[in-house]
Amino acid sequence: MLVIAMTTAALLLKIFTGSPSPDGKTSSLPYNLSKLQPAGGTATWTFDGTTWQPPANPPSCPEPLTLQPPVAVSLATSILYPGQMRGGAFNPHGGFRFDGLAYDQITVRVPADGLIVRGSRYLSSGEIQYLFDIITPCGIMHRFDHLAILSPQFARLAEQLPSPVADDSRTTDFTPPVPVTAGQVIGTAVGSQKTNNVFLDWGVYDLRAINAAAQDPTWKSQYNPEQASYAVCWLDLLSPADSAIVKNLPPGDMISGRQSDYCK
Repeated sequence: MLVIAMTTAALLLKIFTGSPSPDGKTSSLPYNLSKLQPAGGTATWTFDGTTWQPPANPPSCPEPLTLQPPVAVSLATSILYPGQMRGGAFNPHGGFRFDGLAYDQITVRVPADGLIVRGSRYLSSGEIQYLFDIITPCGIMHRFDHLAILSPQFARLAEQLPSPVADDSRTTDFTPPVPVTAGQVIGTAVGSQKTNNVFLDWGVYDLRAINAAAQDPTWKSQYNPEQASYAVCWLDLLSPADSAIVKNLPPGDMISGRQSDYCK
């Protein structure tokens, strides 16, 4: 895994204050660095190969935990359930489909204050796709994949990633992690423009403890513990109104349907 090494000041100034880019141009970005720094600085949760470890003195998560969805759920036409087989592999993340809409009619926003810890840009059928992992101070990780067009702030961050390679979505760590705030736009298009396959992958991981499925040693041994053992059924963690909407939508995968190792 390639780790991008930049000083805190250099990286944050480049991304958020519009410092000159290599072509000499300056971008005007409307964010105040002091307001973007979440409690706890840039220290974040890390995976030690077996379990996720917290930074010193992490804050407690709100109880009950309620998630803000990254998209307008009213636009979704079906749901990809987290914790199911899709495309011949186990997928701890879920997602949304938006059939009938253009790929650039979907806005994706940061659900909660946190730190962007890693990202990827890769080619899928000749189109660039972007992936980002954001971890909140209390230990909730959000993964977004199949972003097609990024906001200016995230596009500038993506410039720090390796050149895209076909079907290689391995992530790159951002060192230091980059602060973001709830509601900030991540992207303005998702999925494929060529095929009009409009969808977004969204995975939610509670890094504080392994999930119920991973309590079974046999199940746990089959999958990548970094993600599969910590993924949650985010359909249950939305507000009552949003949860009702998504649970009434049809499943997006016709083979696995609503089958899920997390959603009961």
